[in-house]
Amino acid sequence: MSSTSIAPGTLCAALCITPNTVAQFHWVLYLWMLGNNEGHKFHATNNMGATHWHYEDGTWSAPFSNTCVTLTPLGKMSGWDDAKPAEAVETLRGILSPIPMTVPDIDRPLFSLFTCRVWFRAALRLLNAHRLLAVPDIDALERHLTQRATATQFKRLPSGRATRSIGSALSSTGSGTSGSSLSRGPVIMPPPQQTSGFFLWGPN
Repeated sequence: MSSTSIAPGTLCAALCITPNTVAQFHWVLYLWMLGNNEGHKFHATNNMGATHWHYEDGTWSAPFSNTCVTLTPLGKMSGWDDAKPAEAVETLRGILSPIPMTVPDIDRPLFSLFTCRVWFRAALRLLNAHRLLAVPDIDALERHLTQRATATQFKRLPSGRATRSIGSALSSTGSGTSGSSLSRGPVIMPPPQQTSGFFLWGPN
């Protein structure tokens, strides 16, 4: 799927690499803005363990990021106006920034500790509640995104190192993150549809 086929106002799931791990990702909600060079990210971060978990948003060029593994459109944000992208950012910030940095009761059977993945799930539930996006099955979507990102990440591992951690693979090749075969910019995935085993759509 080409980045030029993604409409402005589309909300995407961005799964990014984390240090020294394979098949574990940093989860980001990304608002596709006008053109391909800039969008806006929303996420929970602890700066790779350097700080407590906290909300953060800001401009980001996900299609050109060396840390983003996959970028998957989820649907166009309801009420998007090409002439007023800043209003969409403010709307999302107002909804997403108050999300508590704790595991909600609904997710306690699945998660014992808060992570960016827990935040991402809570964000989708709020977007559903505010009718800005429609994700009928968050569990199925999460599995689908994880499978896609994991497959993409393993394809990028140096030959013969698929069972090693990213950190081990990088150190053995002497390459830094930005220059390794693991960091080529994201693969832009087609939106999950009924062929994926579940339905996902955005409101008109």
